[in-house]
Amino acid sequence: MSEQSLKSSARILFESIVGLKVRPRFCRAEGPSGLHRSPQRGETVEFSEYKPYAPGVELRFVDWKLYARTDRLFVKSFCDERASRFLVVCDDSESMRYPKDGPMKIQLAGELALGLAFLAVRRQKDALHLTALSQVSGDDLSESQPLGGIFVGIERILNEAKSSATSAPLLESLSNLDLRYPTTIIVISDLYEQPGEVLNWSLRMRHRGHECWFLQTLSREEIALPFESLRNFVDVETGHKLQLDPRAIRSHYSRALHDHISGLKALAAHGRYALGIVGQDPAVILKRFLTD
Repeated sequence: MSEQSLKSSARILFESIVGLKVRPRFCRAEGPSGLHRSPQRGETVEFSEYKPYAPGVELRFVDWKLYARTDRLFVKSFCDERASRFLVVCDDSESMRYPKDGPMKIQLAGELALGLAFLAVRRQKDALHLTALSQVSGDDLSESQPLGGIFVGIERILNEAKSSATSAPLLESLSNLDLRYPTTIIVISDLYEQPGEVLNWSLRMRHRGHECWFLQTLSREEIALPFESLRNFVDVETGHKLQLDPRAIRSHYSRALHDHISGLKALAAHGRYALGIVGQDPAVILKRFLTD
């Protein structure tokens, strides 16, 4: 994908998602002032709600104007707002570079990552760091990147071919994450992992104070298995070949894929999950992903 093509699609995407917000569901926000509500209560940032007066509450929090109108005592409750931290992990394994004869899954992943970065960094002034899955390590990945730097990172991921021999499995790579601050981790991948194992990893990260979101990207060929003649299917990660008749396995394949996706949907209960298919408008996918 050329730089000009990426910039052109990014411009259209940004205009389409400008009204969306990237809001963590559980992860406690930390850091300088931002657009997310922290569970920490304060007295100077933003009005949150009225509560009935209770003995012991400082009188300076009483809304006397409301008392004059209602003859009842209410106190103002305030919500401190803090910037949130996001880490976007873009799967750059060989399976994401499918199909070879058209738009690839990794291209959709790059557009989705760029849309999330635009919303978090440019619109919300949050901290966001982008990394390729192959670059995940125990190093600190909490440093915020500017939108221009994220754009360059996505361009590099799209244009640098990966060697399948050096690609570690998704969960093995993600297990290397060592985050210093509460972070919302957004994984963009085809998610060819056991749903139960992905959920267990997500819960472990939740226990450490983080929140995990998952954007699954698949091609239409992977969904429909539209082939009609006997052919060799190749595991692009391992090179293993298997000769199959698609017509004979299509029904079983469809059930297995349905069960796999259904299992992954359980991830939404602990963060967010959405499925995006190559060819779909990335703005539509992000709207579905970010709308509660």
